[in-house]
Amino acid sequence: MMRLVQASGACFSVRDVDLMTLTLTNDDEEGEVLHRKRKLKLYAEEWTSASRAAHKSATYIVSYLTSRALQTSKTAPADSPFKTLLDIFIEDFLTVLTAPQWPAAELLLRSVVQNLYTCIDSDSHGTLVKNMALEAVGQIAAKIRAIQKKVTTQIRSRTDENTVVNSLCARILEYPTGPGLTPQGTRDIQEAYSLVWTKSDSGMRDALRFQICGWALFILSTNHDDEDQHIPERCAPFLEELAAIARAGKAPCDSLSLPSDS
Repeated sequence: MMRLVQASGACFSVRDVDLMTLTLTNDDEEGEVLHRKRKLKLYAEEWTSASRAAHKSATYIVSYLTSRALQTSKTAPADSPFKTLLDIFIEDFLTVLTAPQWPAAELLLRSVVQNLYTCIDSDSHGTLVKNMALEAVGQIAAKIRAIQKKVTTQIRSRTDENTVVNSLCARILEYPTGPGLTPQGTRDIQEAYSLVWTKSDSGMRDALRFQICGWALFILSTNHDDEDQHIPERCAPFLEELAAIARAGKAPCDSLSLPSDS
């Protein structure tokens, strides 16, 4: 199921966009600017379409499971085969939540939590169903909290190992989430992604493209200019770099030393 979601989110083409926009290239400076804007706009459309496909797949999978595992009746059996299957799915998603090879686990867990919240808030579900939903939400929250604590402890304890990388990760942990991220924060997070992508191979192709798609759309979401739909200059370098990585299937090595797998 995670392969399906990642494959959906990887279905975009930057090569076709490059070929499509070649006809707009002119020798003058104005032509180059128009060419760049057009290319970035087409990149954004490709990423948006792929993201919608991934979300549609994830929503369908999770809705199918939760609608049967957490029945609308007041007395849903705790030993239902669909309830067991949902528990196994959640456990699997949590197991690979931090693995670069399975970024779809986060999207699927987000969809699971949304469905569980709907169940908890609904008056049509009985106490037993609500309790099962609360238990699942608590399991997910506990895992995320444990990951946060483990990462923070690891970074603080490795002051003499991979100091440049540890410094980068320490800065990222201090950044606020959401649209308030500064350009430097965006650069640092993209640098961290790139460090993971330097180790990408053919088996991680869909995972890499899925992550690129999600991160690119986050960068685009920081643009709040509703009157003009153009992509601002501050976003352009990040998006062009992501397109180049997607085209190559791997991030180039840079001045930062390659970190350990951990």
